[in-house]
Amino acid sequence: MKLKHISWIYFSMLVILSIGVGIFFEDPFSRSNPDYVLSAPSSLYWFGTDSLGRDLLIRLLYGARTTLLISGISATGIVILGLLVGTLMIYLPPRINQVALRIFDIFEGIPTILAVSAGAL
Repeated sequence: MKLKHISWIYFSMLVILSIGVGIFFEDPFSRSNPDYVLSAPSSLYWFGTDSLGRDLLIRLLYGARTTLLISGISATGIVILGLLVGTLMIYLPPRINQVALRIFDIFEGIPTILAVSAGAL
């Protein structure tokens, strides 16, 4: 089996588990168990527990669900914006099209980490 197949299987399992975390696991997100504070991974808590006795696997899957939702919405928005700008560029004169392409090249040249850190300010 190739690495890309393993990656797709892993990603698919992560998506299915994060969407259906309430179906697959009975414990609620914030349920605390004081008897198992900072416990190591076991058959009861696969990833262990945190300092309040909450299951780390369930918390991780709820976080993954939020991350997948946000990334899906942003990817969809980027595709829609790209389609709109690309369609608009077809109808613009070639001179304006060249200027717009140079502006896009400048934005593409900015390192991602710089853009992310500047956005956090």
